[in-house]
Amino acid sequence: MKWGGLSAGRGRSSMPCARSSKPPRQRTTCGSRSSSLRSAAAMEPSPLPPLAEWDVCVGLVAGVHGLRGEVRVRSLSEAPDRFAVGSQVCLVRPEGARDLLTIATCRPHAGRLLVRFAGVESCEDAVALRGASLTIPRSMRQELPPGRYYYDDLIGLSVRTCDGRNLGIIQDILESPAHDIFVTEQGLIPGSRETVREVDLERRVIVVADSVGVEG
Repeated sequence: MKWGGLSAGRGRSSMPCARSSKPPRQRTTCGSRSSSLRSAAAMEPSPLPPLAEWDVCVGLVAGVHGLRGEVRVRSLSEAPDRFAVGSQVCLVRPEGARDLLTIATCRPHAGRLLVRFAGVESCEDAVALRGASLTIPRSMRQELPPGRYYYDDLIGLSVRTCDGRNLGIIQDILESPAHDIFVTEQGLIPGSRETVREVDLERRVIVVADSVGVEG
C-alpha cells in the first residue's frame, strides 16, 4: 500500500527473472572438505509446509505461450526473485486441486513473465494450467520493514475512527494513483498516510482520523 504497505499479491510492476548461476568449483583440502560437509549438514532445508498452507497468491497463469510448455504469468509479487529458476510455487487450479511445481525457466515478455515449470514440456501440458493461481506459504513471504503491510494481512481487519466510530471490515483493497482504498461493507475508505493513524494486527483493527467517512 502506498501509505506504507506492500502487497504479496498486488504488485503492479513486472520484474526480470533471476537467472541461476553455478558457483565456481573450489579446491579443498581434506580438512576443509570435512568442514564443508559439516556446514552443509547444518544448512539442510527445513521441511516444506503442507500445500494447504500455501495460501499467499503471488501470480496468475494468464495463458499459454508457444509450443514448448511456457505459460504467461501475471506476477502479483514485488519480490525480485519470486520466480527465480529453481524456486517452487504451489499451483492451485480453479477446482481447488494443488500441485507443487518447480520453475525451470523464466523470462520477461510484454509486461508479463513467461514461465516454464519442470515436467511441463508441451503446449497441451501448459493449457491444463491456464486459469490457475500460484501461491507460496506465509513463511516464504519477503520480510517487510516496519510500517509496511501485506494486503492479505489487512483484509478482514475492522476500521474505526479515533473517536470509536465503526466503519466496517476490510473486504478488499483497491489501488489508485493517489493512495489505496479500503473496501468495507459500508463503502470506500481512503487508505492514505494522512488518514491512517494506526495499524494493529494483533487487535485486528485499523484506526483512521476522525474526519474520515465512508464513500459510495
